[in-house]
Amino acid sequence: MAGIGHAVKELGQRAEALVHPAGLDPGAVTHRAERSATFTEDFADPSRPVDDLLDSTFASRYVSQPMAKDRLPRDGAPAHVVYQLIKDIRRLDTTPALNLASFVTTWMEPQAEELIKESVNVNYVDTEEYPSSTEIHNRCVSMLARLWHAPTMDGPNNSDAVGTACIGSSEAIMLGCLSLLKRWKEARTKAGKDASKPNLVMGSQTHLCWQKFCRYWDVEERYVEMEEGRLVATPELMRPLIDENTIGIGVVFGSSTYNGEFEDVAAFDAMCSELNQKNGWDLKIHVDGASGGFVAPFLYPDLAWDFRLKNVASINASGHKYGLVYPGLGWVMWRDADHLHESLVFWCEYLGAPERSITLNFSKSATNIVAQYYQFLRLGFSGYRKIFSNLDIIKRRLCNALEQTGHFELLSKDVGVPLVCFRLKKVTGSDGQLHGRLYDEFAVAERLRMRGWVLPAYKGPKGAEGVKMMRVTIREDFSLGMADMLIKDILDALDWLDTHFTFSKEQVEALAQRALDRRLSRLDTSIYRGIKDPTKKPGLRFWGLLATGGNRASCAAAKSPLGKDLRSSIRRYIIPPAMRALVRGLAASFASAVTMEPLAEPISMELARQQHDAYVKLLKQLLPGGVTELPADDKHPDCCFIEDTAVVAGSTAVIARIGAASRQGEEAPVAEALAALGCTVRRLQPPATLDGGDVLQLPGSTHILVGLSRRTNAEGVAQLAAALPDHSVHGVPVAAGLHLKSLVTALDASTLLLADTPAGRSLSQALAVLPGLAGRQLHHEFVPDPVCANVLLLGDGHVVTQGSDPATEQLLDRLCAERGLQLHRLPRATEMIKADGALTCCSILLPGP
Repeated sequence: MAGIGHAVKELGQRAEALVHPAGLDPGAVTHRAERSATFTEDFADPSRPVDDLLDSTFASRYVSQPMAKDRLPRDGAPAHVVYQLIKDIRRLDTTPALNLASFVTTWMEPQAEELIKESVNVNYVDTEEYPSSTEIHNRCVSMLARLWHAPTMDGPNNSDAVGTACIGSSEAIMLGCLSLLKRWKEARTKAGKDASKPNLVMGSQTHLCWQKFCRYWDVEERYVEMEEGRLVATPELMRPLIDENTIGIGVVFGSSTYNGEFEDVAAFDAMCSELNQKNGWDLKIHVDGASGGFVAPFLYPDLAWDFRLKNVASINASGHKYGLVYPGLGWVMWRDADHLHESLVFWCEYLGAPERSITLNFSKSATNIVAQYYQFLRLGFSGYRKIFSNLDIIKRRLCNALEQTGHFELLSKDVGVPLVCFRLKKVTGSDGQLHGRLYDEFAVAERLRMRGWVLPAYKGPKGAEGVKMMRVTIREDFSLGMADMLIKDILDALDWLDTHFTFSKEQVEALAQRALDRRLSRLDTSIYRGIKDPTKKPGLRFWGLLATGGNRASCAAAKSPLGKDLRSSIRRYIIPPAMRALVRGLAASFASAVTMEPLAEPISMELARQQHDAYVKLLKQLLPGGVTELPADDKHPDCCFIEDTAVVAGSTAVIARIGAASRQGEEAPVAEALAALGCTVRRLQPPATLDGGDVLQLPGSTHILVGLSRRTNAEGVAQLAAALPDHSVHGVPVAAGLHLKSLVTALDASTLLLADTPAGRSLSQALAVLPGLAGRQLHHEFVPDPVCANVLLLGDGHVVTQGSDPATEQLLDRLCAERGLQLHRLPRATEMIKADGALTCCSILLPGP
């Protein structure tokens, strides 16, 4: 006791010393401001430990020490401090209500949140310990089965409902497709047929989880590609992809990732019935209703899309989207027990009683299941209908407002998920013609982010990659007033973008390469330092304009002489020209085309026509300048390889002398067409030979590489150089292959794609030491599939390639993504390849009018 008393006494003395430091007369202390002078140096020392005396978070030592980021800290910290530090980290997150990219619910009533808190520590799988969670789950499953017209629910018995809650629609889709796969394999095995090559057919606009399923379980992915004006699959396009190895088809009921459109489930159901009857199959449908599954029953109750259609085997929907529950809940329902393969049902007893498990995940909190049941009871059918009707009203108002601005084209449909998808229109210039803007949807999204809105900009799915779009997701917490504010902020963003020049990283690189023949990591004053006469080199005039302050041109400046020159420079050096193309039809004699080696198998004319038609169709979609088609000449089987007949540089067209004697004569109609298109025509003379396939123009420069190949000789190179005096023409030996561009093409102004072959490697070494390219930084990327080293580079950042092996496709996807290029992948042109053809062979590109 004496020790305790001594400690208490000492503590009291220390406290007294803090209040009345030694040497200070307590009676001299006043309550005026001058008292601050009485603090001793020791008392003001910030390193003095005060954590035990103060409870303020920001007075604690933890806020002035680095937080643990990648390893467990040695010691812990007080709860209130950790709470504040983590809360501070999250301050930079966007406001959930302004996140128009997400479909996930961002608001629930306080009573629902209380139920969520009360069940957050309940493990749903412990049915013996928490039977109420199981009961609530089963009630939700029964309600959904009735909502989606499951045939087993015609009677009063709720146990006939077959389904389960999941961690979102991704898991639900995995389970639905797994059942399709298991049922298909079982049927094939019983019939004594091969079950090793399953495939799944769907549209390319499907969610990423469909691709994951196929890769996880070794199922071939077969996609109906999208195109300009069509962002859904159709039975007519899907039918050719289906065969006896198809485990089922995926139908997207509400493309939440793109324009919210419903695919026609009834039409796909009719197609399945027809194919099943004709072939004796049992083809079934899984409906991806992640967004639409909760919308259609309330807004479009008469629309047949669910289990009313006999070939719909399973449906998924996201409870955390339009089920109006916080993130982490999906549902999957099967038509009946026969459509859920028995191998997906597991039983365990290690939780204290026999437990059934269908899901891929095991333990999970009961919170969202309880929350879903709350919403079902709280809203009922009429409540959900009222909410979705309100969302539809807001959607229509927003659509009307966007159309009235005159700036946007709507891509979303009247019937579909409550969202608005749109893209920028072209603008009418002072010449009365339509022109592209100096910014795109991504720039608009960036400006809106400054106001707090997260309004996503993105490119279309495979087949429609050239379509850029924006999307407003309309959720329960997006009011009419917020929609009006959004429109105002969009108009403000457009006003700013219309009066300012903006540069993307890719544009800066292209401009620098064109004007300075080098790469730039940023724009700063060094770009024009030392320029004595900007007129000596094309493009340096632009840097001179930037040096005088033209990089932030306003509307007033744009009308001045400076602004005029600046706009001209912008169009010439940043905005890709409105490119157009000249193509030629496929000759009926194409199967007799000239080849370097005898064919191992004959050319299929039917396939060749399909592949050539797909090529021309894509060019028409991507080239704003248009595509001119010349008729085929059956006397010349190779005439579709029109690139070999001419080289176009700017407004000059040099008519080639094709190296293969049997092909000479193809040039005449091409020369006439180029002259009609406004080109100045020049011709090579004997003894020169030159194929256009040997000519590679490096983007953003005046450099031209010409392959010295079996089709092009040195005289051809010399005459081409004489015909194009403003260009630097370099001859390059081609050790193997038909043409130079059989081994190399340009991906952008600073990247070459080369075939990863001995000939490609040899060419890379030759280019690295080519005297005429000294100082020009060209990155060489080696492509595993030599065919895909040949890509077609179009204006406005479009790149066309063709199908290949996964390694090659992943490489090209990565390279284009890093450079901001839009990659378009055509089906592999097998018949063109047999005739030694490539993508660049089938067109001549020239500037627009």
